[in-house]
Order: sequence, then structure tokens, then C-alpha cells
Amino acid sequence: MTVWRSSSVTLACLGVFLFLVSSCQSTCQEAGLCCIGRNPSCISKGWRYDRSYGTCYCDQACVSTLDCCHDYEAACPAVSCVVSEWTQWSGCAEPCRATVRRRSRTVLQEPLNAGTPCPHLEEHAGCAEYWSQHGHCHNSLVPALITTGGYGNARKKRDIPDSSDIIG
Repeated sequence: MTVWRSSSVTLACLGVFLFLVSSCQSTCQEAGLCCIGRNPSCISKGWRYDRSYGTCYCDQACVSTLDCCHDYEAACPAVSCVVSEWTQWSGCAEPCRATVRRRSRTVLQEPLNAGTPCPHLEEHAGCAEYWSQHGHCHNSLVPALITTGGYGNARKKRDIPDSSDIIG
């Protein structure tokens, strides 16, 4: 009889403990929260990443502030940005002039839940076309040679001493 009574007390204590823990424990998934950006109203009460109990967040900022609910990564998985391949380079903006050309790509998947942000979507590069729709350019574009003011002035050479001049 004593064994039955101690085991029933143990079961009763365990039941009360589980009730208290389950009623206090809330998660992002249970609350249905996965908020974009920094959202101070996106909160729950429960266990945090650091195994402390209290207010926890279900927004993207919680990853950097380390106050996410313990199930944030599972309930709100990070989705990184996905972009398309680069387009072909455009032609030069204007023929017969030094100008720029462009290429771009588009966002296929926006980042979610603190996923990797999108890279640059447009690139520019210098270019020059030596012809137009009417034929060759009248003013040919010749690459410039940029030099310093001292171009062509040789440095003075220093005398190299003979082995007979070296003493010791």
C-alpha cells in the first residue's frame, strides 16, 4: 500500500508539473507568429534560445538580438534571397562616345526570417563603340595614354664602384 501511495503522489506531482510547464510554455508555432523585420508586438511567453524563461520574440530581429522563442528556427525557417542569372550586357548607351553598358538580374525569392539578403541587381561597365548605324565614327576613339610630367626624362644613373675602389 505504501508503494502505491508514493507512486500516486509522484504521478500527481508529475502531472501538476507538466500542467504548469505546458500551460506556461508558448512557442512561435503555437502562437502562429512569424513577423517580418523588427516587430515588438510579435511576442510570446516561453523558453528562449538561452534556455531562460520569459518574453520571447518571433520576429526576424530576434536572430540578431538572441531573444527568439526556442522554436523560432523550426517555425520560421530562414529563406535566403534567390536571384536570376545575369542578362547579357547591353550595348553602349551612345555610339561614337565613351559611355557605359549595363546588365541586370531579378529577384526570384525575397529573403524571409533573417535569410541572406539579396546581392546587387545591376552592374555597369565602361565601353566605347567605334561605329554607328551609319558606319564608322568620324571622330575615332583612340585610347589615351596618360603619363606624368616627367615622362621621357630618364633617371640619372649612379656610378657603380669597381672592386678596386672598395677598401676593406
